[in-house]
Amino acid sequence: MRASTLFALAAALIVGLGVASFAKFTGFFNQTPAPAPPPAAKKQEIQVLVAARNLFAGDMIDSNGVKVRQLRAEELDGYQKTKDQYLPPVVQAAVLRVAVKNIYADQPILKESLKDMVKPEPLNKRLLPEMRAINLSVPKDRSAGGQIQLGEWVDVFLTSELDIDHRKSVRTACIVPKAKVISKRNTLWPVFAPLPDNKLVDFTLEVNSYRAALVESVRSKGDITLVPLPGSEQRQLDVQRDHLLQNPDVAANGQILAADSSEAEEEEARIAAFKKGELVVGESDLVRIFGLRTAAPPLNTITVERINGAQRLDPAVLTATGVLLSDGSRRAASAATDNRKQATATDPPFSFQAPDCPTCGKNTNGKKATK
Repeated sequence: MRASTLFALAAALIVGLGVASFAKFTGFFNQTPAPAPPPAAKKQEIQVLVAARNLFAGDMIDSNGVKVRQLRAEELDGYQKTKDQYLPPVVQAAVLRVAVKNIYADQPILKESLKDMVKPEPLNKRLLPEMRAINLSVPKDRSAGGQIQLGEWVDVFLTSELDIDHRKSVRTACIVPKAKVISKRNTLWPVFAPLPDNKLVDFTLEVNSYRAALVESVRSKGDITLVPLPGSEQRQLDVQRDHLLQNPDVAANGQILAADSSEAEEEEARIAAFKKGELVVGESDLVRIFGLRTAAPPLNTITVERINGAQRLDPAVLTATGVLLSDGSRRAASAATDNRKQATATDPPFSFQAPDCPTCGKNTNGKKATK
């Protein structure tokens, strides 16, 4: 190798060592890279409580009627302006609340859309003075498909199988006219939900004390049916009832009947007698309601004591009209007939029971039908 080449290599080595020493002395190799810019802060998501389905004014909200979702961009301005009107994003915040106006599905639920959070009105506050609350559990097919709503007026019918002189017939009569539904489903809350099939529907009615006792006495006597009144008649009854609520001094026994009618007077007399304990409600009331006629009471007889000298003879028995029934030694032909009439008159002329079910072979009280 030439001397010039060796000299060039030596010179390059010396220069490189010098540069490396200078870089180390100046801290060139100890420099740290510039820090990366911090990531952009993630935008906070806002959760709101909305209707899971259409909610109607006057109905109670349950857990299936609400849900929580993220606030949409187009809703942000309205949220910022009325933030205090939004409920907490918790399902239970709207449960047992009652809507004061319609709320569409997926619409945020605001405080102004709900009634004040209070418990429902108790039964004693819903009743007119001197009235009573009575519960009836009836199938759908005997309550207009179960579609009778809270606040409606109904007539209560009883369908019973009558046994009249061993002749059976099925008859229907109204045992409670013009009764108001003050509760449904055995709850004070206004629930709006489908009714389960093959289940009894519970209604609580407002009736007077006499009619309450009558319903209790006939539960096992037949099938009870609730029949709603037409809207025009219901509106008139509501006006009369509101007048009685505002004027409790004239409410009397809470009757929604014409004050000057004979029917109202008879009802007032029955209520007063029942309250005093002078009236026992039973089948005699059904006899009147079903328009049945009982047999005539047995005729009084006249007994004539007979004495022949010192000998006492058998007495002679005559009817009140003077017809001889027996002279002691013989009995008149009409005596046996009259006695049979008397026996018939003392036997119960009527009996009431639930009619047999034509399809299942049982009556509606669950007992085996008799043929």
